[in-house]
Amino acid sequence: MQSATFALHGVVERVRTGDVGAFALIYEEYASRIHSHAYRLLGNRHDADDVTQETFLRAFRSISRLADEERIGSWLFAIASNICLDTLRRRRIISWLPLTKGHEDIPDPRGDLSGTVAESELVRQALAKLSLKDALCLVLRDVEGFSCQEIGEITGFSQPSIWTRLSRARTKFAAAYAALSPGSGEANR
Repeated sequence: MQSATFALHGVVERVRTGDVGAFALIYEEYASRIHSHAYRLLGNRHDADDVTQETFLRAFRSISRLADEERIGSWLFAIASNICLDTLRRRRIISWLPLTKGHEDIPDPRGDLSGTVAESELVRQALAKLSLKDALCLVLRDVEGFSCQEIGEITGFSQPSIWTRLSRARTKFAAAYAALSPGSGEANR
């Protein structure tokens, strides 16, 4: 997951010494992925925009506390995940989008979306049946591609807890998705 680290080598130190332009490199490298992550968790472009902006604002203000430059990606995702969790707690609702990568999967409002919208709704409903922490681990691992160690850094969960959460989340997601799919009893109620 840390593929951008080499390209950004030394950039964090430049930011720490007052080079604001160097922070733009960090933003350019991670903004799209942070926005996609926030959009998946919140299901709303405006909220995802706000989370992305707040993530980079907090990162800029506290970059001096980043101990390991090579962990900048997981550090940014941790900030974004925490802001998303706070937003969801305030809202008391959870909205999810399909477990696919990047912005290319976000429906185009101009096209025929009947299949995509139906699939998105099934995924959202299935993920909503998981606990917030289990769903977060599932999205970070299976969508964002973070390792279990990186998920631990982002969430503060121990490795055994992450493995348990992923196993439980995958099992519950599969069962919930199957129950909600067309042709199953629950989906037709």
